Order: sequence, then C-alpha cells, then structure tokens
Amino acid sequence: MQTAAPSPTLFIVSRVFVGRSGAWFQSAAILVTELAYPTHRSKLVALYQCMYYYHAGGDEASPLVALQMQEITDSIRQEDEMANNARWSQMLKTKGNRHRFHISVTIGIAAQWNGVFNTTGVAAVGTAVIPFLFIYYAGYDLAYTPLLIAYPAEIWTYSLRSKGVALTYMCTYLALIFNQFINPIAMDAIGWKYYVVYICLLVVILINVWLTYPETRGYSLEEMVVVFDEVEADGGIATKASDMGVVSHLEDSHNTEKL
Repeated sequence: MQTAAPSPTLFIVSRVFVGRSGAWFQSAAILVTELAYPTHRSKLVALYQCMYYYHAGGDEASPLVALQMQEITDSIRQEDEMANNARWSQMLKTKGNRHRFHISVTIGIAAQWNGVFNTTGVAAVGTAVIPFLFIYYAGYDLAYTPLLIAYPAEIWTYSLRSKGVALTYMCTYLALIFNQFINPIAMDAIGWKYYVVYICLLVVILINVWLTYPETRGYSLEEMVVVFDEVEADGGIATKASDMGVVSHLEDSHNTEKL
C-alpha cells in the first residue's frame, strides 16, 4: 500500500497501518531479551529484526533453560509480593528506577538529537558532506541503532520492562517531532550557527553516557538489581552470567557439536 500509493492521502493512510503494525513487532525485542543466552543477549537483541533464534539449541532439558526459568520465576514471585509494582509511577519510586528512567529518556532523545542537515545549493559542499555522512553513520550504527532497543530492554525489572522500552520509544518520537517542526525554523533563523547547538548537545550526550550509563555486560536480567539498586541479588552475592560455569559448559558443548 505504501510503495504503490498513487496519492499523498493514501500514502499517509498506509503509514498509519505500517506504524501500528510496526509497534507490535517492536515488542519482540523484550521477548528476545528474556530468552537469549546471558552472554549472547546484547548481540541478539541488537539483531532481533533480521534473524531467528533457537534458544538452547532446542534442548528443553538444557541446564541453562532450567536456570533461567528459575531466575524468572523467582523474579516474578518477588515482584508479585510488591503492591502496585507495575504502575508508571513506580518508575520514579526508587533510586534505581529513577536511574533507569533517566537512561530510557535520554537514550531515546539522544538517538535523534545528534545531528542536523541542511541544503546549501553548493555542489562542492554537497560533495564534501558525502564522506562525513559515512563517518557519522558508521559511529551511529555501532551505538544507537542496536542499543536504542537493547539497553532499555535489559536494565528494567520484569514488571516494568515493557513500560521502560515504551518510554524510550515515546521520547524518540517526541524528539523526531521536534526535529521535523523546529529544526527548519532554527536553520532559517540563525543558519550555520544552529550547528553549534548540536555540537554542544553531542558533548552533553557524551558526558551523560560516560557518567550515568553503567556497564551491564555479563549480568543476567535478574541480576540487574546489583547494578542499579545496589542490593544483592536473591539475598546472596550475584554472579555474572559470563562467569557461570553452566553457560560456558553449554557453549563449549554446542561448539563441539557443530564441529
């Protein structure tokens, strides 16, 4: 409908259908986040739109599956014991959740507020811009393209995970609306000086990421409380998923079978 639209009206209607259906598919990132091997999670969530994933090689008796099911069950049970733990207001109730909230909001906005383009009508300028576009997108696609979904999906607790991802998307779309309506006005008003605004934004984004975005590599989803809430997971010392013998053993076995 969209590609063959004969009129602007039909094109806009097609965008409504594509947008609504696309929103359903975006929730697949949450499912992939919860099912992936702990040591594979970041890569799989980043690539969830373009690949299929069979968990634990299809082995229903896999020790890793049993371990993750137990972690998920315990996490859900503990969160069920907390009243009203799935409300939007809960996202601001604790220090850890406020930290997660800050990340979800800023990563959504920063994904769009990191560059602005304008036309000059000068061929030489257009030619010079081409290599810089490749440089820009090389850096952007290594970071924001995969992490815009992967990072918010893994930092939130089970009951708030979908809301955390939705919050990031809302902030992204609000930033897009700002870009569509405000950037052209600003460019007409102050011209090239508006680029200085975005340079300052990039500096602020860099400092914000450096100071407030913790490393989550190696932790299971249930162990994120150690990173954000400064408590011990399940009443004991949390062990990083990358250090779990069961994961290493399963991966070694799987690689041996393929050989």
